Amino acid sequence: MLNFAHVPKIPKTFLSTNDYMNSFFPALIEETHSDLYSKLLSVPQASLFCEIRTMEISKDYNPS
Repeated sequence: MLNFAHVPKIPKTFLSTNDYMNSFFPALIEETHSDLYSKLLSVPQASLFCEIRTMEISKDYNPS
């Protein structure tokens, strides 16, 4: 689900190491955003699970 309209094309040549490294940030951010978004879409279908490990009677418990 990458939105390539917002990610500039990575050039084949660079003027400096800094330019090279910085050219990948927009693509990396978009890929991370897309991956996170797709994972969040699956949350409602995830099965919920809970494990009860201990039980204690509350000090304030007053049986009727």
